[in-house]
Amino acid sequence: AVAFALDSLHAYNVRTERHERVQGEAIGMPTSMILSSRATGSRTIVSSRRGLRELCAEYFSREVLPALVREHPVLWLHFEGREPGSVARMVAEADRARLAAWRLSVEVEK
Repeated sequence: AVAFALDSLHAYNVRTERHERVQGEAIGMPTSMILSSRATGSRTIVSSRRGLRELCAEYFSREVLPALVREHPVLWLHFEGREPGSVARMVAEADRARLAAWRLSVEVEK
């Protein structure tokens, strides 16, 4: 499953060299579905991480953020607020390190 996901991303020139590798028996391929109503136009997103945890704040600070600072003078960095404590740490680190042209956004789940 991992090879399929990475190959699919690479086919669209998405760089993945800084993805966090996570080991474990209960880990499956995360999936999401968008359910939309033709009648009202509303939509609902149903997601499952299937045992995969969120990005580790320590890994973000140690591996991802330094690379972003080096390689991306202009960047939109978006966080999903599923684990508020971890996301708050990553946003604070990104805010301290960010360059003037960076935009930060956070989506908070209900």
